[in-house]
Amino acid sequence: MLTAVESPAYQSEVLVVDDDQSIRSIMTALLKRVGLKVNLAIDGLDAVEWLMRPENHADLVILDLAMPRMSGAEALEHIRSMRPELGIVLCSGSKTDLATTQEQGGEAVLSAFSKPFDIDEFCRGILVALSRMRGRPFP
Repeated sequence: MLTAVESPAYQSEVLVVDDDQSIRSIMTALLKRVGLKVNLAIDGLDAVEWLMRPENHADLVILDLAMPRMSGAEALEHIRSMRPELGIVLCSGSKTDLATTQEQGGEAVLSAFSKPFDIDEFCRGILVALSRMRGRPFP
């Protein structure tokens, strides 16, 4: 497992968007373990509303695709239009939806993970995405 000491992303903030409480809890524990500050949203609409508030900050959004009220694909479009500098990492149980949305998301989508995912691979992928956003290679 990666540690915060190994992480060039230490002190970065992520927004985890997933309607499943257990997934949000697992991701929070994993991401905090590698030194990230974690913010949470329960669906796409919650994420968009959170990002609209000027006091809120995230360096990266981890976005589930299948959610009520506003899907991940819809949220992705809103996020790209209001905060184009944000990187997006997609997560989904559907590989077809994941591939389609990743293609539609263009350069904003830095990575994609199919659920269930390997814990080490997920953490490393998030750190790589944050490093790419800063224009630095991940060790």
